[in-house]
Amino acid sequence: MVFLHWGWLHRSGPGPHQIRRCTIITKSGSYELGRNLDAVGDCLVITTDYVTLDLGGFTISGNSTGRGIVALIDGETDRKAITVRNGMVRNFAIGVDLSNVVLAMAERLIVSENSDTGLSVGGWAQVRDCLAQGNGIGISTGASTVLTRNVATFNTGVGIRAGYNCTVTQNIAKENGIHGFQVSNGSNVFSNTSSSHPQAGFQVVCPSNIMGNTASFNSTAYDLSSPSECNFVNNVPTAAR
Repeated sequence: MVFLHWGWLHRSGPGPHQIRRCTIITKSGSYELGRNLDAVGDCLVITTDYVTLDLGGFTISGNSTGRGIVALIDGETDRKAITVRNGMVRNFAIGVDLSNVVLAMAERLIVSENSDTGLSVGGWAQVRDCLAQGNGIGISTGASTVLTRNVATFNTGVGIRAGYNCTVTQNIAKENGIHGFQVSNGSNVFSNTSSSHPQAGFQVVCPSNIMGNTASFNSTAYDLSSPSECNFVNNVPTAAR
C-alpha cells in the first residue's frame, strides 16, 4: 500500500491500481475505483499523462466545491491522453475537469449537480454516452472534439457547448437554462435533438455543417451567426435565422 498525500492507492496483482480514497495520481497507467468516495474540495487529481481511470460504477460526491476529477497542467504544457469512464461524479464546482488535456476521452459518465460545469474537456477529445444533468453548463469542450450520443438535461446554463471544428452527432439536449447546443465555427452538427429551451435549440457559428437535426419547443430553433455561410440541410424545422 502506497500513501499519497491525503489518500491511498492499492494494487493487488497485475491488474489496475485500485483507488479507495481521494488521492493524487502521479504515474501513468490504469486505475479503478474500489468504492464510493466523498470529498471536500478536489478528489482525484491527475498530474501525469497516459492515465485510464475506470470508476467501476461508483460515485464520487463533493461538498459543492473543487473538482471531482481534475488533470493539472505541467507548467504551460497540457496533459495528454487521459481517459475517464464508467461512473458518477456529483456535487462539485466542476465534476470532471479535463480542460487541460489533449486527446482526452470521457465515456459512460454521469455528471450531476455540479455548480459550474458537469464535464469539461480540452481539444482533440472524445466524449460519448455521457449524461450531464442539473449542472451549470452540462458539457463543455475544446476544439476538434467528437461528441456522440450524450444527453444534457436540466442544466441551468448551456446543455452542450462545443469549440471550433467539432463533430457533434446523435446527442440530446432538453430543458436546459439557456441554449440546448452552442457550437463554434467549422463544426459538423449532425442528427441531434434539442427541445424546450428558453433561447436557441441550436446556436451555431458559421461556417458549419448543420444536417438532420430536430429542434422543438425552443424560443428559437436555429440561431446561426451568418445563415448563408452555413450548410443547413434536412433539419426540422427547416428554417433558420
